[in-house]
Amino acid sequence: MIRGGKPLFFKDRATANYENSIIALAAAHKPAHPIEGPVGIKLTLVLSRPQALCRKKDPRGLILAPKRPDWDNLVKGLQDQLSKLGFWRDDGQITDAKVEKRYAEIDGAARIEIEIWEPAHVPELTDTLL
Repeated sequence: MIRGGKPLFFKDRATANYENSIIALAAAHKPAHPIEGPVGIKLTLVLSRPQALCRKKDPRGLILAPKRPDWDNLVKGLQDQLSKLGFWRDDGQITDAKVEKRYAEIDGAARIEIEIWEPAHVPELTDTLL
């Protein structure tokens, strides 16, 4: 929809609920001051395990989750909400990232595990990378 010559974007209810949950849970861990320099982040996205993977023969712990939702769609909303909360000034500061998408343990809960750090230095590029 366009109003006043500018596009308007709407979030569906599930996206709004996801973002509100992030804010509610992460607010308690908000740092006193945003990180100013480069940021490293590791995210483990633990999804509810489908009933079909809860048989006795299935592994009990975390298992790979190769189905929807796409990890990058989940991460973008998460990064935006952490930026709004003041973990860092802008998600463009993220220089190092690792994302894992898994199904929960049998009888385990869905959750997001987050590790944030300030990278100490940038490794030098060598010819082995070329």
